[in-house]
Order: sequence, then C-alpha cells, then structure tokens
Amino acid sequence: MARYFLFLLFVSVQSCKTDKLQQQERDRALTQSFENATSSLKANTSGLLKLLDEKSTDYCTADAGKIWLKKAESITNYCSKLNDLIKGESFQSNDPAKIWNQVPKKIMETRDSLLAVDEGLRETFDDKFEFIAVFYRMVTNDSTGSASIMKGLGATEYRLCIAQLLTEFARIENNMIAFCNSKVGCMAFFHYNYYPIIQQNSTVFEPGDTLEITAGVGNYSMYARPKILIGDEEIINNEGGLFRQERAISQIKGMYSIPVTIKYINDITGKPEVYKRTIRYKVK
Repeated sequence: MARYFLFLLFVSVQSCKTDKLQQQERDRALTQSFENATSSLKANTSGLLKLLDEKSTDYCTADAGKIWLKKAESITNYCSKLNDLIKGESFQSNDPAKIWNQVPKKIMETRDSLLAVDEGLRETFDDKFEFIAVFYRMVTNDSTGSASIMKGLGATEYRLCIAQLLTEFARIENNMIAFCNSKVGCMAFFHYNYYPIIQQNSTVFEPGDTLEITAGVGNYSMYARPKILIGDEEIINNEGGLFRQERAISQIKGMYSIPVTIKYINDITGKPEVYKRTIRYKVK
C-alpha cells in the first residue's frame, strides 16, 4: 500500500512539472507573437517617418514638415529608450522582483514625455494609456504600479507581460507618428497636394506569414488618376486612393523583392509623374 501511495505521489509531481513546462512554452509562444506584432508596428512607423521626412524637404510642405518631423523623432526616441531599457533589463534577469523598482518610473516618464511633445497630441492621446494600469494589475494586482511584484511570478510570465506592454507602446508610437503626418499638408490652387505612398507591413517573415503591401495616392483625387503596378500586375485603385494587397510568404528562406510603381497626375503641375519603390523582405 505504501508503495502505491508513493507511486501516486510521483505521478502527481511529474504531472505538475509537465503542466508547468507546457504553460511556459505557451507563454514563450505568446511572447514571440507580441514581439512580432511590435516589429510590424515599428516597420509601419518607419514608413510614416520616411514620408514625413520627404514632406520636410518638399517646397510646398517643408515648413510644417520640419516642425512635425522633429516632434515625430522625439516620440520615436522616447519609445526606443523605453524599449531598450525595460526589455534589456527584464530579459537578462530571472528574478523579476530584483528589477521591478525601476520599471514603473520608466513607464510613467515615457508616458509624460510623449504627451509633452505637443498639446494636440496630449488632447488626442491622454486617455489612450489605460494599458499601463492593466500591465500593473497583471504583475502586482494593483493599478498604480506602487505595489511589489506578485509573489511567485516567474521570469517567463513576466517577460510575456513586458512583451505585451511594449507592443502597446509601439501601437501608441505608430498612432502618434500618423497624427504628426496628418498635420502636414499642402494647399495649392485651392486643393490639396497628393503624395504617392508605398508601404509594407514588415521586412522579416516566417514561412507561411502574409506580406501586406499598401500603395496609392493619399488624399485621393480623381484628377490624380493613379495607376498602380505591383510586380507586373496592374491594380485597380479603390475610392480611398489606397490599395492593400496581401501575398502569402514563400516557404523557401531567402531575400525577396517586388517592384512597385505608381503613375499619377501631379495636381500642381498637371503633368504625369512616376513614383517607384522596391519592396524588399527576408524569409527566415
């Protein structure tokens, strides 16, 4: 009988170990998913920054473009520092409690710095940081970040929470940079100047992922009459002036490129223009 109970105890302990390992694997997979989402948001943000940089050198939008580009670069700088500091510390330690004391301060410093960039940004995004309180509750059971980290919270679980937090900050950064872009336009002959746009959702993919290409002419005008070619395929533009095409990623690893061309009528000169960009990405 004693041997029987010892056997049951052994099976129970082994089962608990297996459940814990499976949970850790699920947490790691979710962490990777959040990191992939962050990478996609960062790639899109880079495209928006490039567009804003182009506006800062265009004669029609240079003045406003330079002002908002500087604001956008400040936003990206604050978010990058948070990402480097928090992720760097959190993923190097196996004891979350040892590094927790500095984390709430860094989070709130970043939030305050972002909202201080511009009064319009503050008015638009002041109530968009609820995710910080959610993060605090996940790791401390308190929404203020002032409590100690939950007893027993493992490194894998904590890293998952950190990955989710950084994805939310990447989303805020992306929305703020889009806001900066929206503030830079051009009025000429009583109508808006239109800009060709070619973007991709990421530059690195896993086999089976989806590449999304966005191309078209912003602030759509029938007069612009844009024609879009992705590869050798001509795309019929929709009423919004932007077309999004999804392509399945190859199962074969390597570097890939797709030429994208936009032909349109310049609404200031009335002459046809061509804008080209090569979409490049890696399958790892």
